[in-house]
Amino acid sequence: MNLPKKVNILGLPYKVMYAKNCLDVDILGQEQLLGQCDSVTCTIRILDDGGRTPESMFDVLLHEVIHAIFDRLGMVGENKEHTELIVNQLGVAMADFLLRNKFVELK
Repeated sequence: MNLPKKVNILGLPYKVMYAKNCLDVDILGQEQLLGQCDSVTCTIRILDDGGRTPESMFDVLLHEVIHAIFDRLGMVGENKEHTELIVNQLGVAMADFLLRNKFVELK
């Protein structure tokens, strides 16, 4: 499987973009990020600087998809650090599960 250029999240199409520079991942160009989900424009941006494995990029993609799911379900809490911790842990666990059990095979 190649990493997708679009995904459907709870009925909404999201465009997945891959940036060569970590500043280009941030919609505002102010932070160095590995990934970002913009639920307003339905865009997910992932860093693809040539030095990251497909598995690492898949992990970041799942992380951003989980952010989109949380946003669509109204699960974004007041405590952003706690939400980020949950999204991180869930993203890593889901990526490991999908890859280890061969639901997804990356090229």
